[in-house]
Amino acid sequence: MKGIPCPEIPPAAILLLSDECARHFDPRSGELAHALYLSACPVCTGTRLRVEFVQQGFRYVRCRACRFLFVNPRLDDAGSADFYNSPFYNALLDSEYYRIRAFGDTYYSSSTEPELLELIARAVADTVSSAARVVDLGCGGGALLRLLRDRYGFSHAIGVDYNRKAVTFAREARQLDVLEGDAKRVLAGQRCDMVTSVESIEHVSDLHGYLSIISALLRERGRLLITTPRNSRLACRLFGRLADHYMAPNHINFFDERNLGRLLGRFGLRVCHVELFRRPRGFGLVYRRFLARSEYVAYVPPVAGPSFAALPRSYRGDVREYIRTRYAFVAQRPEDFNGRRWRERGRAVALARRIAGALAVPIRAHMLVIAEKV
Repeated sequence: MKGIPCPEIPPAAILLLSDECARHFDPRSGELAHALYLSACPVCTGTRLRVEFVQQGFRYVRCRACRFLFVNPRLDDAGSADFYNSPFYNALLDSEYYRIRAFGDTYYSSSTEPELLELIARAVADTVSSAARVVDLGCGGGALLRLLRDRYGFSHAIGVDYNRKAVTFAREARQLDVLEGDAKRVLAGQRCDMVTSVESIEHVSDLHGYLSIISALLRERGRLLITTPRNSRLACRLFGRLADHYMAPNHINFFDERNLGRLLGRFGLRVCHVELFRRPRGFGLVYRRFLARSEYVAYVPPVAGPSFAALPRSYRGDVREYIRTRYAFVAQRPEDFNGRRWRERGRAVALARRIAGALAVPIRAHMLVIAEKV
């Protein structure tokens, strides 16, 4: 559906993931700068790896033994620090923080849907008492921490994140106890009752280092809660590269419940609960697979719009101009979202989603896993 055309939006306010990807490759050799090469599967150490596809320069490799899909090579620590503090990534965060400040949506998170955030908070409250010490790794702007504090009374929950903007926002706007940097360094020698990793493990370059940190943080019988997209075989067969969030260098690890449980077991973590969430996938993905191409987009506030734009495959013009006139819009004031035009647009979008959902294939596309340290 078309948005409201706003030709006054400057092209510089629209950032493309394709441009951000290109920035990480040497223009002469085409090789990834700050590359981390994995010689074996990080889940099962298997070496029978098959390149599934290459997208925007990044190779997506599947292990033949455990079916784990991962990006190889990927950005090393220096490259990851650069990406997660880049203008593209900061624009994603700025859009989230603009919405929270402008509309008072205290628990809004651009990376986690409200229903999933509520479900995670309830799962934490059902697993440990409100007096427990909880560490949220990769906490972003702290939406989960604030929800745990306000709704469930968790007073000893802290967060850790690499991104300076996210940490500053969590501290100043949400008044949370959040630390900046590597959890291994900033939490050295500390112990907790529960670690939450919400929409984070798919971003991690060094999975072994990440899970070693978690194992060291947890007390005996401590719990780990992980949520992440689920790499569904059915979705891959139906929708190809559109089956999952294949958007390196942002998402680089693609699990299902079996290989994630196998990886956790290597670090003394026994899976005790798995919940899979169905999401309808339908004609929109079929259209994008065969008739269109997609661009992941970030906007500099107050510009807003869809997270991706579907362009005709034959399109060869200025992508930003296409997005600017067809999809993007500007909301200067909160009331801009509350007027008649936006109510009508919201109803139309909701109706389109219901129709698409009725005709779609229900895919188990997301998962929540709880594991216990044994």
